[in-house]
Amino acid sequence: MNGYIHVEDAAVLLDNILTREYLIHRIEGGEFIGKRVKERYYISKETFEWLKRILLKKDYSDVREIEKNIDEVDFNKIKIKGSIIDIGGGGEGISGRRYGKMVVSIDKSLRELLETKNDSIKIVSDGMRLPFKEKTFDNSTAFFAFMYMPVKTRKIVMAEIHRVLRERGMLYVFEPKISSAHYRPMTLLSVYLTVKAGKEKIHTGYGAVLAKSAQSRTHFTAIAKENGFVLEEHFDFKDHFILVFVKA
Repeated sequence: MNGYIHVEDAAVLLDNILTREYLIHRIEGGEFIGKRVKERYYISKETFEWLKRILLKKDYSDVREIEKNIDEVDFNKIKIKGSIIDIGGGGEGISGRRYGKMVVSIDKSLRELLETKNDSIKIVSDGMRLPFKEKTFDNSTAFFAFMYMPVKTRKIVMAEIHRVLRERGMLYVFEPKISSAHYRPMTLLSVYLTVKAGKEKIHTGYGAVLAKSAQSRTHFTAIAKENGFVLEEHFDFKDHFILVFVKA
C-alpha cells in the first residue's frame, strides 16, 4: 500500500523493539498514523521512519518532547494491607521496595526485573495476559506504568487487574498530570521525580510516547469504571495524581 507499511513488517524492521500489538494499539488510539484495511493494519511510512530514527539510529533531533519535573511523589500516602500485584514493577520497583514480600512484581522486560533491588517475587509477564487465576490478589499498584501504554492497552490491563483482584480489591494508580491540550502526534513524555517510599528517597525518571488522551484523572476514572472499578479516593497534586479504586 502506497505510503504505508504492514505492521508485522514494521515490527520486524524495528528489531521487534515494538511489537505488532503495540503498533496496532497506538494506531487505534490515534497516537500513530495508520489505517486498517479489512483485517490488516498499516502504519504510515512517516511514522515508521520517525520510530526508526529514534529506536535504531538514536536520533532525537525531530522529537517533540514534554518534560515534567515532579518534586516528590509520596508513596507512603497510601497504606496497603494484603497481597499486591505490581504492574510494571521492574526497574526501581517502588511498590516492592515499600512492601517487600507482599508484592508480586510484573514486567514485560526481564532486564528491568533483573535490575530491581527489592524482596518482591518477580515474574516476566504482559499486563494484558496476567498468569494468575481469578481473585488471586487483595491489591494492585501501577506506579507510573499506564503512561507507557496506548489507551486500548490500558483498558485491557484494567480488565485483567479486575479479574485477578478479590472482591472489594483495591487498585492504586500513580500518574503524571498532563493536559490533552499538549498532545501532538509523536510526542515523547519525559518525567523526572523523587519518590518517598518508606524511609527511602529515590531519584528516577520515566519516558514514553504521550497517549492521545494524555494524562488526567478524568481519563483514568472513566476507563476504570468501564472495567468494573469505582473511584474511592483521589489525591491531586500540581504535577501528578494518585487514584484509589475499589473493585465493584
